[in-house]
Amino acid sequence: MVGTSKIKPHAPNADGLSADCDRPLASFGLTDRQSHFLVTVMRHAGVFVGRQYAAFAGITHGQKVHDFIETLLVRRFATSIELGTTGRTRIIHVHYKPLYAAIGEPDNRNRRRVTIDRTIHRLMILDAVLADGSVNWLGSEREKRCYFKERLSDTLRDNEYPRLVFGQPPDVTIRYFADKLPIGSLRRVA
Repeated sequence: MVGTSKIKPHAPNADGLSADCDRPLASFGLTDRQSHFLVTVMRHAGVFVGRQYAAFAGITHGQKVHDFIETLLVRRFATSIELGTTGRTRIIHVHYKPLYAAIGEPDNRNRRRVTIDRTIHRLMILDAVLADGSVNWLGSEREKRCYFKERLSDTLRDNEYPRLVFGQPPDVTIRYFADKLPIGSLRRVA
């Protein structure tokens, strides 16, 4: 459930990213913890709720969570989707293109606003990613293809990957791993 799951605090590289992947967000005035959380959100969901940040950071849901969310909203990095009659239930949608460009994903589809049922689906995916720090989560099409090419070399041809093809030749667009679900691989222990 989106509102009831427990998420364990994360080590700095919880989703397998190198520390360098978070550094581009430092230029946006974010702390390392905020940057790492946003990278995870942008790669896997594009949306989050305050309790997810609190659990990720290992802090109580209070002033620090409120300040982080307000920073995102004031700087227009994100917008708030308010639910219910009181508007106290807020889903934060991170859409600012320069943030996504800084992590090498300027055209990531998580930037687009979607229906509330799809938004809830994305929140559940983020819960799953945040819940297990022992897994390296692959979020983007590029990461997934690189992972499988590295492990399977030439045994898997491009037309054998999960894909959707749009258009007619010569104007064809191919989206690999179009379902946008993360793929997890266990971390190697040195």
